[in-house]
Amino acid sequence: MYIVIVGAGKVGAYLARDLQNGGHEICIIESDLNKIRPAIDISGLEDSAIVRGDGSESSVMAEAGVKRADIFITTTGHDEDNLASCQLAKNIFGVKRTISLINDPENEIVFNMLGVDVAVRRTKLLLDQIESILDSRTDARFFSLNGDYEVVEMHIPQTAAIVGGTISGILLPHETTIICIIGSDGKRKSIEPETRIEIHDAITALTRSDQAEALLEFLISEG
Repeated sequence: MYIVIVGAGKVGAYLARDLQNGGHEICIIESDLNKIRPAIDISGLEDSAIVRGDGSESSVMAEAGVKRADIFITTTGHDEDNLASCQLAKNIFGVKRTISLINDPENEIVFNMLGVDVAVRRTKLLLDQIESILDSRTDARFFSLNGDYEVVEMHIPQTAAIVGGTISGILLPHETTIICIIGSDGKRKSIEPETRIEIHDAITALTRSDQAEALLEFLISEG
């Protein structure tokens, strides 16, 4: 996949390194020339993979090839710039998936309302969500809610240990509730103790934000 990251600070640089190590083509956009050399050292990217300029300007985004990007990520310390970049990427360049780090939690609802696909507050969770999007085996999606809760939606892979078990036998993380299960036939299953979990079931659960990673790991853990 081709992934464009706006911001060559430590967040952007380390994301670029990890995603490049995962076999993806990466481009970073950065306006501060003082950040570019450290970012290259951290990420291991070639100098040609760094575009100098404002990531919220369409001409700079065009130079970075945003039109062909599969995922567009903003990691700067300015929420207004992150939001503007994501809106340009989606509405002008047609990027299907936009992801942004937000610095002020109060801005989260604005990002969600204005169409940013994933807006997260913690760097680690940001990387977890990117990896989930890239991993077609799990096809996980995260939706942040007010009050430090998240909705996690994913398809159960064939190798998951919980396949064949029942809801009553699932030991979910603390304060986690399964709210919907859609079978591979597209029909909704009843949320009953004896309901059986099957391959490719789409499970939607409500959990605390600090439990989202543990929930995902539990659902996909191999038997």
